[in-house]
Amino acid sequence: MLFNGKQKDNSHFLYNLAKDDNKVLITHLRDKIAEFMEWYGQFKNRTPIKTFDLYSHDFACSKNCKIDLSTKFNLIGMLYTDDEVTKILEEEAERFQIPLELNKRKT
Repeated sequence: MLFNGKQKDNSHFLYNLAKDDNKVLITHLRDKIAEFMEWYGQFKNRTPIKTFDLYSHDFACSKNCKIDLSTKFNLIGMLYTDDEVTKILEEEAERFQIPLELNKRKT
């Protein structure tokens, strides 16, 4: 997870598409975003959050082709909708009083 292009050391979270349904995946994402917002809320000079990115390296090719280890895939639009992510960001930013000025995501 990247907020304004930066990540917190423990901004990683695990998901298991074989057993987790969408509700569980949304809960995991909300928990991690809330964790970041709580941490960021302790800063005195908080710049508004303008960008949020969610990447994963954990993919396998179904035809056993090779995927370079440095390749990362954006989970927004693949695992989560942009609307789901934006809603969570807005709700958690309000809860922790974090300034949020999200740029429109490129599709």
